[in-house]
Amino acid sequence: MNQFATYLDADGNLWMNAGTVQCFHGTTTDVFHVGRGGRVMMGARGGMNAFRPVAKGGTSLQGGSGRNANVSGGPAGTLVPQGFFQAVGPNQWSGPRGAMLAFDPGDGSAQLHDGTDVLATLAAGGATVAPYGTFASTPYGDGLNGSVPFTVAVSYEGSPVAWPARDVHFTPHAGTAPPGKYLRSGWQSWQHETDMTWTMTLDENGAGTLADGTGVVATRRADPERIYDASGTWIATPYGKIVFHGDEEWSADVTESLAFPIAGHLYLELVLDETTREVLSVNGPFFQAVLPSNGPASAIARIAESDGLGGVDQIQEGPVYWKP
Repeated sequence: MNQFATYLDADGNLWMNAGTVQCFHGTTTDVFHVGRGGRVMMGARGGMNAFRPVAKGGTSLQGGSGRNANVSGGPAGTLVPQGFFQAVGPNQWSGPRGAMLAFDPGDGSAQLHDGTDVLATLAAGGATVAPYGTFASTPYGDGLNGSVPFTVAVSYEGSPVAWPARDVHFTPHAGTAPPGKYLRSGWQSWQHETDMTWTMTLDENGAGTLADGTGVVATRRADPERIYDASGTWIATPYGKIVFHGDEEWSADVTESLAFPIAGHLYLELVLDETTREVLSVNGPFFQAVLPSNGPASAIARIAESDGLGGVDQIQEGPVYWKP
C-alpha cells in the first residue's frame, strides 16, 4: 500500500491511504500515524477511472463529491466518529467505523449513531433539508467521553442536496426515441437535459420506467441491488414500439457517468514547536477549497489537488519527512 496514495471513485469522492509523518531530530525519529492501515484498493467495474475500497482498513473518505456531510469538533482521542459521511440513501449518510447519520425531514431532527447506539442528536426543527447543525451528546455518547457532555458540528461539503451527482446516458439501438443525457433530480429520478417531459424513474424494487409525458416508453426489470442505479438494458413497451419504431421491438442501454470532485486541496497540517520547529502533532487530512498558509507554529503538507474539472494531481505519495 502506497502511503497517502489518493483514489477517485465514480461519485467524485477522494479516498486516501493511511500514511506516516516522520520527524528527524537529534538522535531519534518521531513517527505520526495518519489514518488507518490495511485497506486495499482496486479498480471498479465500469471505467478505468472508477476506484473503490474493497476491504476495510487504511483508506478513508476525504470528501470531494460536494455531497458529503462532515462531522467535526468532537472530543479528541475518543470513539466519537468524526470526518466525512457519504450519502448512501435518502436521509442516510455512512461514516467511519460503521457510524451513520440519519435525518427526519418531517420534523428536522437528526441522529448520529456509532453502530451501537445514538451518541448525539439534533433537536427537532434544527434543520430543513439535511442533518446540518450542532448535535448534543446523549447519555450513551457522554459515556464515550468519560461521562462528560459534548457537541459535534455537522456541516455540508458543497451542496446540501444529498443524492449523488451522477447523470445517465440513454442510447436506443433502433427507432426514433431521442438519445441523450438525463440529469439526476432525486435518488430515483432523472430528467432529460433539454426536454424535461422525458423522465426516468426507479421504484423501491429497482424496476425502471421511462416516460415521454404521454405514455411509458420503456422499462427496466426490477433489480433490488440497483434501486438507485438506472444503468442496464431497457425494453420498449407496446406504446414505445408503436410510437417510436413502427410497432417493432427495440431496446436501449442506459449508462451512468462518472462524477468529478469539486475543486479543492487535500492536505495535512503539521503542528510545530515555534522554537525548535519540531513536529508536535499532525492534524487532518483536510479537503478544502482554500489552502491555508504556513505559520510560525504550523506547516501545510499538500497531498493532492482537484481542479474541479476531473483533474486530480497527486502531489505527495509516500511518507512525509520533516527535518527541523
